[in-house]
Amino acid sequence: MNILFAANDPIAFRTLESVCGCFNVVGVLSGKGRAEPQIAAFARQKGIPVLIPESLRQE
Repeated sequence: MNILFAANDPIAFRTLESVCGCFNVVGVLSGKGRAEPQIAAFARQKGIPVLIPESLRQE
């Protein structure tokens, strides 16, 4: 399984560490790039889970 995760999300890092044998990291979201919403949308279309820090989630 592939996973795209947020670089500045410590929970995502810990989660990734705990399951590192099951996931292949395909990208990193820092929360600072303007293209990241499009990257996340593309990843979701391809069935890649996207972890985004709570502070960046849009309600």
